[in-house]
Amino acid sequence: KWLVINSLVFFAICGNAKAQQASCKPITFSVAHRNLGAKGASITIDLKGHDASELSVNLVKPQGEYVFDAKQLEFNNLKKGEYTVVVTGRSEADNYCPAYSKVVVE
Repeated sequence: KWLVINSLVFFAICGNAKAQQASCKPITFSVAHRNLGAKGASITIDLKGHDASELSVNLVKPQGEYVFDAKQLEFNNLKKGEYTVVVTGRSEADNYCPAYSKVVVE
């Protein structure tokens, strides 16, 4: 059940990416993470010069929790597990290709 919900949410975020991929603008970003010891870990997202007001940053957490359209580019106090950062265009008119990156916090 969790996998089905995860897949549906990911599809909802990314939309019909394959059909639009050929004509959309790429989103370039990087994700760095640091182990903070007893405080867990942090993930920092660098949008590589993109205008943050045109993009939506989303975080999929290990237990199936989601942070949609996050207002920050840094997430702190993260527990062990796999996280997925999904960056999409805020508006279809901007024509950005959805992009994602997986981060494993150990």
